[in-house]
Order: sequence, then C-alpha cells, then structure tokens
Amino acid sequence: MFQLLIFMSIMSFTPGPNNLLVMHLSIHSGFKNASRYILGSFSGIFIVAAICGFGNLVVSAYLPLITNVVKYIGFSFILYMAYKVLKSSHPIEGEMAPTAGMIHGFLFQFANPKLWLSSITVFSVYVFEFSSSLYAVPLTALFMSLLGITAQFLWALFGLALKQYYNQYYKAVNTVMALSLVYLAISILH
Repeated sequence: MFQLLIFMSIMSFTPGPNNLLVMHLSIHSGFKNASRYILGSFSGIFIVAAICGFGNLVVSAYLPLITNVVKYIGFSFILYMAYKVLKSSHPIEGEMAPTAGMIHGFLFQFANPKLWLSSITVFSVYVFEFSSSLYAVPLTALFMSLLGITAQFLWALFGLALKQYYNQYYKAVNTVMALSLVYLAISILH
C-alpha cells in the first residue's frame, strides 16, 4: 500500500495538465478563480477514477484499446492548451482575465490523459492486487480526488508566487509553460 501512496502522490503533484492549467489560471485571474476550477475538478477526478476502477473489473481485456484512444485525445487537447497558453497575451490593467469555473474543472477531467492513465494504473497494478472488493473503488477514487485537489491548490499558490515575476516576464513564462505542455503531450505517446 505504501507503493500505491507514492505512485498517487507522484502522479498528483508533478506537472500535468491540471496543475499547469491551475497555475496559469492563478497567475492570470487569481486564486479565487483557480479555486472554483479546482473544486469542479474534484468531482471529475472522482468520476473518472471510479469509471477506471469499475471498468477495470469489467473490461480488462479492452483496456489497451481504451488507453490508446485516451492517449491520442489527451495528446491533442494538451497541444491545444499549449497553443492557447503560448498565444495568451499579458492582461492589460482592467481587461478581463481568463476564467474557468467549476464546470470547466469537472469537464476537463474527462479529457485529462494523465488522470485516465494513472487511474487505470492505480486500480490494475495496486488496488486490485490487494482487494477485489467493490468498496475499494469509491474509497480509492475519493482518496485520489482529495490528493488531486491538494496538489492543484499548491500549484495555484505557486502561480500566485510567480505572479509578480509574470508581469515582467510573461512571454518567457508563457513559453516555458507551453513547452512544458508540449513535452507532456509527447511523453504521453511514449
């Protein structure tokens, strides 16, 4: 079980689509807006993890096909996010900052390949090695959701800390974040 906790922590706290997007939202539109997104992602993470858990029990023979489909959808979506981050301009004083609410946080989880792949791995490699109980799925999904939003709140705070530097170096920061997303997208295909 200790290995499961380590795996879930690494997958939750390392840069990924959610964490980079939350940091971007925090920089551009503040912690409050990023928090709404994060709260929405809680439900999305729970549902995706539960789908993977129950799905793993039912359709284990089809998981490689599902994984490949999610990989390519996620690859495309992350590249789109990288483009949007790269092309985003410095917010002018008084201009509307980008926003993303709870529904965005919820819906994004269904296109988040890191979440799908880590959820499939959590259940197939760790959870069902120790328990085949149906109760293991919602409990694990809940824990994944709590760990996920904890990581996102930390990344949002990191975005706040970067904000003062962002105003001066926004092109460089956007470029680094976009390149990080491109790297993430490419790494998903390998």
